[in-house]
Amino acid sequence: MMDQRTARAVGNTLLLDGIDYQLKSAAIKGSVIVYEAAAEGSSIWEDILIRELFPCTDGVRRGADDLLFITDKGRTAMLRARRAFAAGQKAEAALLHLYGGDSRILDAYGTSYVVRRFPKAVCLQTVLEQGALPPSMTLPLMEQLLDAVELLHQQGLLHLGIAPQRIYLLSGR
Repeated sequence: MMDQRTARAVGNTLLLDGIDYQLKSAAIKGSVIVYEAAAEGSSIWEDILIRELFPCTDGVRRGADDLLFITDKGRTAMLRARRAFAAGQKAEAALLHLYGGDSRILDAYGTSYVVRRFPKAVCLQTVLEQGALPPSMTLPLMEQLLDAVELLHQQGLLHLGIAPQRIYLLSGR
């Protein structure tokens, strides 16, 4: 089966829960389309990521008006994907809350979206490129990372994409 999914056009706006989000980039990843976005009135010190549930299956397609249409054939796959999507969002919300972020799941346009807002942070890869971190800083950061992964595992989720370019550091944490 060919993947016929299409992302919303970069530069367009997406209205979710009364907020217009300007889409800055789009990438299809698994059962979701991930958009980097900006919201009117949001701080320049805030990262916004929107994930749109859009499983790759027959029976789910995007119409000309950007609504997703789900046929009876696609409904089972969409419901299964929605349960996993909601479980991931719940774990993300619990984790982000600890660090000043937020994650909400919203239903719109025939599918579900997760809007993640997080204070801007520095990528660990960028920090490491400037030189090794001292053990007095490394050990507490590693402990926080392991605690976060344990929280995901306790909720029945597995995160396999742990890498320096995907770990972000807030000031001192």
